[in-house]
Amino acid sequence: MTKHILLIDDNDQIRDRLTQMLTKEGYNVCAAINGLDGYNKLQGQYYDLCIIDHLMPLMDGVQLLKNIESMRDNVPKSIMFLTTEPLKSVTQMPPVHIVDVVMSKPLNMNEFTQNVSQLFEQVAEVA
Repeated sequence: MTKHILLIDDNDQIRDRLTQMLTKEGYNVCAAINGLDGYNKLQGQYYDLCIIDHLMPLMDGVQLLKNIESMRDNVPKSIMFLTTEPLKSVTQMPPVHIVDVVMSKPLNMNEFTQNVSQLFEQVAEVA
């Protein structure tokens, strides 16, 4: 069964690189250019995993997490949060408690793909 990922990042190069890599791994990837775009996409479709950048225009990642937290429908099973800020300060932000994995940018690509795989394995174990 195909896994659906919503990738939300305002950096074109990062978004394109991650989309290519995840698609090669067999995932169905939908990309959003900022938090508002991502939120609108979440309203219309269910995603197994949502990968959210922290600092973006129009709606940042923290505000998007708050919006996801209040959603009734199409809530993703797993959430990964990407940031350039110190991890300690990010993990202490209130809405981050709904996040499964927080990763620092620049990304270690091996660690990134491992985390994506592990999130899908954990969801499969629970189901």
